[in-house]
Amino acid sequence: MSRSLLLVLGCACAAAAGCSSTTADSMALSGNLAGALERYESESSYDAQLKAGAVHQARGEHGAAVIAFTRAIAANDGADYRVFQYRAESFLASGDPASAEADLDRALDRAPRVAQVHFLLGNLLVETGRLPGAVAAYSRAIACADDRAIGAHALRNRALAHYRLGELERAADDMRMAVERSDAVTSTDRYNLGLLLYAAGREDDARRAWRDLDPADRDRVRVLMHDGANETF
Repeated sequence: MSRSLLLVLGCACAAAAGCSSTTADSMALSGNLAGALERYESESSYDAQLKAGAVHQARGEHGAAVIAFTRAIAANDGADYRVFQYRAESFLASGDPASAEADLDRALDRAPRVAQVHFLLGNLLVETGRLPGAVAAYSRAIACADDRAIGAHALRNRALAHYRLGELERAADDMRMAVERSDAVTSTDRYNLGLLLYAAGREDDARRAWRDLDPADRDRVRVLMHDGANETF
């Protein structure tokens, strides 16, 4: 089940949900998305259309999700940031970054300190080639993040943006901080950290980062460094 759908169900106001919506929520949580969707779409309320959009999104039906989220917005002049964030995600998945960016701006107007929205904006700006703006958006996501995982993801992505801008030291430092903030550091994290340190000319630091790599990643490093099969780290 998608993160958006779980958040929508978790934040639903019990007082606003009738018996039909309550039953639909139970169906969605049990995995019966088709049954839940049928019930949600039979109602015209903001909550029901928001949830319908989240179900469509969980099923990969982004065009239908956009329609449902648009109905939710029309049903509530005071719609909160979530519906704009979720519609932006479906616009992005549908290949419409301009509409996604407009919705992320609306989400930030309503909730300027939501790290996930800044993170999504950073991804959009990378996708559309605006790397300095992406760095700024990821920086805001890092500053706003209460969740360590979101902060680590934003640091990883900011590292990539710095790398593409040719800012190798900043890229390496961001990846190092991402690794430090991660609860579970993967071999891929270690490989990428070493790669950025190596690109920045910090070969000894790169070798230390490459310790304890998985065998496949160790082979990638050997190919990179042209040092043969007996290379040690």
